[in-house]
Amino acid sequence: KQTDATYECEELECKFRISKYIAGRQLSEDEAKELFSTKFLGPREGFISRFNKPFEAAIELVQSVSKTGKKGRFKTNFVFEQDEPEELSEDQIVASITHEEAAHDLYETGKSYLVPSLKTKKEPDGVKFSRTILSAEIPREAAIRMLNGEKSELLKGFVSNRTKRKFDAFLNYDFEQGRPTFEFPPRKKAPKKKTAKKQ
Repeated sequence: KQTDATYECEELECKFRISKYIAGRQLSEDEAKELFSTKFLGPREGFISRFNKPFEAAIELVQSVSKTGKKGRFKTNFVFEQDEPEELSEDQIVASITHEEAAHDLYETGKSYLVPSLKTKKEPDGVKFSRTILSAEIPREAAIRMLNGEKSELLKGFVSNRTKRKFDAFLNYDFEQGRPTFEFPPRKKAPKKKTAKKQ
């Protein structure tokens, strides 16, 4: 069953109870059912860290155990893929970008765009973001424009984690926050209805 804020198991002896929102991402009813039945939910996008940075992770249900060995309620834990440091080679350099009058090499791997030499407070190991954002593939040309401080072309096919609806948007890169940000096109104004003149 569900309340405004939680999903709960219907069985009386069941102690499963989780928030509908985990790290800023809403779980769908189907995702909650899968988590309750298998105690695991595969990797999902759209979580937001306390540093306001998006991340991807799986979720597991783990039962808490007290120091005396007494079992308590279940809680959710994140499970992260152990990303091994990517070995970069010169043939992965796809462009040179300019940030604050300094040139940096942009690398493209199977999953990410990386600029190892461009280090910021948020990204001390170098700028890096996924080639797929909310189910949409980010073209190389868009990544180059973003990292040069420009707005990307209008990109289509993003899927909202909350509503599951598709949407289109421009992308910018926020170097202070260390993440891509959305910029939405202006909404089309609805045509004014013509009123019939009174005779």
